[in-house]
Amino acid sequence: MNLVTVGSYCAGALVSDLLNGVRSTFETSVIQSRWNHILKASNDGSFLHLVLPDHTQDWISKTEMLVKKNWTQGKYFATHQPPQIIPNLDIFERVINVTTQTDKSRFYRFLRHYYIEINGQKMLQDNHIDKVKFMINICKHDPVWVDSNVPNVTNIEFEDVVEGRFCDSIDGDQTHMASWKKRNAFILQEQDPKVVKLWNEQEQSDFGAGHLVAGQEVDFYLKNATAQND
Repeated sequence: MNLVTVGSYCAGALVSDLLNGVRSTFETSVIQSRWNHILKASNDGSFLHLVLPDHTQDWISKTEMLVKKNWTQGKYFATHQPPQIIPNLDIFERVINVTTQTDKSRFYRFLRHYYIEINGQKMLQDNHIDKVKFMINICKHDPVWVDSNVPNVTNIEFEDVVEGRFCDSIDGDQTHMASWKKRNAFILQEQDPKVVKLWNEQEQSDFGAGHLVAGQEVDFYLKNATAQND
């Protein structure tokens, strides 16, 4: 059993599909994949978002059960938990860690959130300004999605996923990759100058401070995001 550790809106479902050699279905710009959902909720349905370290025992119980199953062998499962806070990372054969260390990767992550969750009309509305600043503060300044030096971890950069270089590097499904790029074309299109200006001018601030938990997404964000966050 393998992991894909990936931030929200960083195409965990796409990466999992490419690695598993499958084509899961799309809902608008989002892939709905079993490989991308199994590790995100509790076994008994008592909570929707499994977050470490809050749900450590649930994580250990679930993952140690799954690694023993025949159907999980060689398969990749996505999680929004970064490698450095996963307590049993050594039980997984391989871990692909999607990083956002470049400015382009961070901007791409923000744009996916902006168009998918905040504003599907692709224009900046006054009543969305605070929400946009809130997510810029997370996507632009999140310190967590960086390289891991753990032996079973391979680091890849999110911009390489978006622009197709990761798919090329693993001789992945080019048709599936092209479908994702077409459905997420808003990432690579010319952007609204107002959005770009907000991104460039938003410095790290107390906007939403106190909610980053070991670099995890903000509690508010986890509680209000839909399943369409990959």
